[in-house]
Amino acid sequence: MGAYECGVYKTLTKRGIKFDIIAGTSIGAINAAIIAGSKNDDEPAAQLEDFWLNVAEKITPSVLPDSLRCMVSSMHAAMYGNLKTFTPLWFMMPNLDENFFSYYRSPYLYSITPLKNTLLKYIDFAKLNNPTNIPRLIITSTDIQKSASVTFDSKFMNIDTDHVIGCAGFPFYGIAWTEKDGRYLWDYFSLTVEDIDILIIDSIAIICEG
Repeated sequence: MGAYECGVYKTLTKRGIKFDIIAGTSIGAINAAIIAGSKNDDEPAAQLEDFWLNVAEKITPSVLPDSLRCMVSSMHAAMYGNLKTFTPLWFMMPNLDENFFSYYRSPYLYSITPLKNTLLKYIDFAKLNNPTNIPRLIITSTDIQKSASVTFDSKFMNIDTDHVIGCAGFPFYGIAWTEKDGRYLWDYFSLTVEDIDILIIDSIAIICEG
């Protein structure tokens, strides 16, 4: 889905379509953050494509039929993870301050710390959080404890990597939540009505000011 979004954005860019606001949740939050904070000012679409090519799984032999290659790739990722995006707990060193088996009692299977490190190569957070930066970034996550949506908006706050990956942890696949500012954050699955309202209201304001 994320790579598909990259293709859509590239197509829109080629047609000269630009955005004042970029919003997203789940993998869309990752894409949106790379677009809004791209270190390549002239070609954010190229930066986004480079990200997806960088994190793509390249181990599965291309000679395999597509149906079989898909299965082998999924099994490889489940067992070994992806060095640029997520790591299985069974390959991580136990925390020596805790019980040796602490990782194996964890409520999740994969850490997305590698994704956090990868994003730092593609996102200029100083640029992203500059009040004059266009496009503005709005991303959405879930506060697990309150079962409520949480919106991060670069117009009103400074967004960092924890905010971004906090929108992308996916429980169905056993991916860890992110603890940020006393909240436990997970993927929100779909863009909220509240975010759509923000986009509509602010877009109208931008048109009126123009």
